[in-house]
Amino acid sequence: MFGIIWSAVGGFFAKAWLQIGIMGGAAIAVAAVLFSARSAGRQAERVEGMQRALQNVKVRNEVDRIVNSGSDDDFDRLRRKWTYK
Repeated sequence: MFGIIWSAVGGFFAKAWLQIGIMGGAAIAVAAVLFSARSAGRQAERVEGMQRALQNVKVRNEVDRIVNSGSDDDFDRLRRKWTYK
């Protein structure tokens, strides 16, 4: 008699733990997906920042190239034009 009761109680708790395990696994899976989406967003923002920095460096290098390709007469003319107005 007690064997049947214990097996029924044990079966109930085994089923309950199985359901708890399934729910816990689903919650962990959802948390992992949300965390990876957050990381992907941060990574995309980081890439955009690096692209802006690269564009700024390219513009700065182009300006330096243009400035360094001029002659001293050109520099004197530009300096006079902007400083003695």
